[in-house]
Amino acid sequence: MEALVILITTLVCLDFIVKLTFLKPVYAAGMAVLCALFVGLMCNTAASQSSTALHEFLSDPASMLDMAVFLSVDVIAGITFCWLSVRKADGEPMGFGSRLLLETVRFFPGITVFLILFYMLVNVIFAFPGVSFSLLSWIFAAVVLVSVLLLSYIVRAAMPEARGRLDLMFMAYVLTGMAGVLVTV
Repeated sequence: MEALVILITTLVCLDFIVKLTFLKPVYAAGMAVLCALFVGLMCNTAASQSSTALHEFLSDPASMLDMAVFLSVDVIAGITFCWLSVRKADGEPMGFGSRLLLETVRFFPGITVFLILFYMLVNVIFAFPGVSFSLLSWIFAAVVLVSVLLLSYIVRAAMPEARGRLDLMFMAYVLTGMAGVLVTV
């Protein structure tokens, strides 16, 4: 189960980073700041968790079903973004509803990325016993800020064609959805 959670975490982060490459840099920076603020402000909640409670949560089938719902929402929004972006790039006529839906899912960062950031923050807090939780939280927030900005820049530079990034994102979303189904079994 732990390996599957790591796979889903990696795929969700990949999807998030690749999706940021389709935003203007100022909006991508805003998302990075939002993620960093979330990590920094979740310090007290993350510090109140216990490692056994976290592992029990990950091994509980009912909890995994709840997580699969959040993951499904992200996967549906991501695949919708890919599909509508390809339609737009191919020059297909799009009505008002399709354009509005495209802009909505373009700026939807996903729910699961915040759950993963929280999970990572809890693991960081447990990895460094004796260090101030607040200090760890804000250091991790700074790492998240720099990492998100740097990785989105690297992906955009490495894959300058939007169609290639859309294909990568679509495949990652499909794999994420399949892994999400396996988590519920």
